Amino acid sequence: AARAPVVAARPAMFPSRAVELALARAAEQELGLDLSVTGVAECSPELSEIEAEAGEHALLEGAEGASGILVLSAPVLGAVVAQRMTGRVPAQATPPRAPTRIDAEIARGLIDRTLAVLGASLDGQAALRWAVGFRYRGSLPDKRLIRFSLPEGRFHGFRLTLRLAGGAAEGTVFLALPEIPAPAV
Repeated sequence: AARAPVVAARPAMFPSRAVELALARAAEQELGLDLSVTGVAECSPELSEIEAEAGEHALLEGAEGASGILVLSAPVLGAVVAQRMTGRVPAQATPPRAPTRIDAEIARGLIDRTLAVLGASLDGQAALRWAVGFRYRGSLPDKRLIRFSLPEGRFHGFRLTLRLAGGAAEGTVFLALPEIPAPAV
C-alpha cells in the first residue's frame, strides 16, 4: 500500500520575530536597503503611550476597519527617502527636519510590504489574526489626532532598533496594532 506523503505544518512564529523578519525582508525587496534589526521589544501599550511614542507616524488600516500606527524615527525615514530617491543612504547623517506627507508617501511601499509580509507569516494562527490585513492609510498631521483615529482597547506593540545601510543610519520603528477579538462561533 502506498503511504500518504507527510505534509509538515509550518511552525508557529513568535510575533516579535515575524515583525523583525518582515521589516528586514521588506526593506530588501522594496528598496534594496540593507536593514538589520539590532533589538526588538514586544509590549502592550495603552493609547496614552502610543500618543507619547508618536512623532513621524503613519496611520494603518486593517480588517474590519481596525486602525493601527507605525512610527518611523527621523533617521529611519530619512534613510528610506534617500534610498528611494538616490539609491543609497548617505554615510553622514543629514540634518534633522520635520517630515512631510511626501516623505510618508515615499515610505508607503516599505510600510505596505512590511505589513503584507508580516500578515502572511502569521496568517493561519488564529491567536494572531490581529496582525493580518493591515495597510498604509495615510499620515496624521498632528499627533493629537491619534486619540481619535485609534480604537479604544488593547494593542500589540513592537519597538525595533535598526541599523541601516551598514551603519550609515540608526533609528527606531514602533508598530502598534489593535487586538481584534476572535469571531463568535
